[in-house]
Amino acid sequence: MDIFVGNIKPMGNYVLVAASGLVKDGEIIIKARGSAISRAVDLAEILKRQHNPKYDITIGTVEMDDKKTSRKVNVSTIEIKMIKQ
Repeated sequence: MDIFVGNIKPMGNYVLVAASGLVKDGEIIIKARGSAISRAVDLAEILKRQHNPKYDITIGTVEMDDKKTSRKVNVSTIEIKMIKQ
C-alpha cells in the first residue's frame, strides 16, 4: 500500500491509514516530496514506535515544472518502505 504524505491533511489521518495498512497488508510505502518530507519522516517514526517494523529508506530528486516561472526545478523525494516483522 502506497501512502502519499502531503501538508494539508492532519497527521492523525496518515497514522490511522498507515497503521491499518501495516497490520492488514504487512507492508506499506510512505512517499513524499519537497516540504512534506519532514511529515513523512514523522509518520515513519510514529509507526516505528508503535509497531517496530523493518524499514528501508530511499531518497532522490525529480525534475518538475515550476508553474510560476515555467522553469524546471529539482524537488527532493523520499520513500520509506516499512515491513511488519
